[in-house]
Amino acid sequence: MAAPIALTTKNWCLKYGKTEALKNLNIEIPEKKVTAFIGPSGCGKSTFLRCFNRMNDLIDNVSVEGKIMLYDEDIYDPRVDISILRQSVGLVFQKPNPFPKSIFENVAYGLRIQGKKNKTELQDTVEWALKNANLWNEVHNRLNDNSLSLSGGQQQRLVIARAIAVKPQVMLLDEPTSALDPLSTLKIEELILQLKQDYTVVIVTHNMQQAARVSDYTAFLYLGELIEFNETTKIFSTPKEKQTEDYITGRFG
Repeated sequence: MAAPIALTTKNWCLKYGKTEALKNLNIEIPEKKVTAFIGPSGCGKSTFLRCFNRMNDLIDNVSVEGKIMLYDEDIYDPRVDISILRQSVGLVFQKPNPFPKSIFENVAYGLRIQGKKNKTELQDTVEWALKNANLWNEVHNRLNDNSLSLSGGQQQRLVIARAIAVKPQVMLLDEPTSALDPLSTLKIEELILQLKQDYTVVIVTHNMQQAARVSDYTAFLYLGELIEFNETTKIFSTPKEKQTEDYITGRFG
């Protein structure tokens, strides 16, 4: 049975001023699967990813057309509360960005914004999020330490814990391992495979081997267009489009 669809784009276009960055994108991203966006630098992968929680709203001179649906909600409807949307659709950036606070307060941050004050509830949720981000065993006895004392890989898992503490529906990961060493990368990849049990995960990656390892579906973007979208095994073994094949085999990009 096919997985329900979590995110849908219909004729989605984005412009920076007069420059068309995304052109008429139509995609259905399945629930509780990992979908990877691949393609050469500057092809629109990160721009497209950030459309799903409206981070591009923060950039001057951006205009959009078309629809993006989170289940049955049009997320660009003027009535949408963007802060609630961003709790439902968490975003983890390429470079870990923990707040200059304690490990505990990083994870509790979103919960406090939601108005949660009960000490036991905060402690339980922080522990739950750190365990689900595979970080608890490494930090449980130093929760009051500054988060900036953690290694890069630990900081990235902390940021993921911060995102899942507010119980999102979707996790967006923008090249989450590009700044990390191989061992930290492996830990994040293992975490991504775990996360899909509870969340829809969309990852931007330059690393084709990573896309093959962690994703169920792959979208190949080129110059702002969606060239091909399919199950990852099919994209990498029998791509339908010559451009996809050329990119995967290293003939361009």
